[in-house]
Amino acid sequence: PWAPVTKETQAPRNRFQFVVDCQPLQQIACGYIALNNDDLRPLFTRVLDGMASLVQQGWLPATLRSDPILWTRRKNNTAADGLCNLTMDLYKEQWREKRDVNLPASFNLLAYSDGGTRQTCSASAWLVAAIFETAGITQIEPIVSGGSFFQEPISSFLAEAIALDNAMVEIIRIVNGDMIMDQGVDSATAARIMNKCKSSTTRNPEDEMPVMRLFQEFEGAMKSSCTLLDITGEELKNWVSERKIDMQNMEPRQRKLEILSREIEKAEPMFGNDGPEFNAQAGGNPALPDATQSQALGY
Repeated sequence: PWAPVTKETQAPRNRFQFVVDCQPLQQIACGYIALNNDDLRPLFTRVLDGMASLVQQGWLPATLRSDPILWTRRKNNTAADGLCNLTMDLYKEQWREKRDVNLPASFNLLAYSDGGTRQTCSASAWLVAAIFETAGITQIEPIVSGGSFFQEPISSFLAEAIALDNAMVEIIRIVNGDMIMDQGVDSATAARIMNKCKSSTTRNPEDEMPVMRLFQEFEGAMKSSCTLLDITGEELKNWVSERKIDMQNMEPRQRKLEILSREIEKAEPMFGNDGPEFNAQAGGNPALPDATQSQALGY
């Protein structure tokens, strides 16, 4: 099936999950590898800002331990893949279809996106579905789908990234529209209110740091600290190894020094006036040796 029912999709309400079949796209969007193309930085910034907006409004990934964007093989992404091929077959620049679905108070959102390239054209497509329970039965209802056609071929990675960006926009629309229309506001007024809110929040700086940005900075600081600790640990390990070698070399030297110290003999006296009798006389009369020696020499 195009939307398998798993523990993630049956998570508590207000959960979202994006599904792509491009592994580099998932790794870059989730922060596992760096983005080397600066031209795509605005697109990925919009995607991350969209996820931060969902979190701020009470929506969370399928599980707290899983990535908000899930990579899967193409065989598990057949719906978005088929819509992408259909978009290239129709040569339709932009299309979007929305179904009228009566959503319950609690539901989850599941977004599939895909991009493709042929020799003559390229396309991106996406599909957003709601997952909820009715009478104990899990139902999956597509809400909106769309596609973008490109007359000139583009890279498959860019097509995949554009599809993910559009899927994020659709989920943001669903979340924002439902929150306001639940209060009895029509869709046009809801869109106008959201536009005014966006313009107001753009002009005024936020008093608090966004959750996703706070998490990213915290994660970066923790990684830097762990790297510094690893470097310090290696330095300590090398220092201890060097000291261990020094201690191993010191013990043989000490044994050799001890053997040499035992072989040292007392030096013989260099003068004949060092006998015990002379020392006793010198001790009683220090000037006696000089006088005796002077008389002997005839002075």
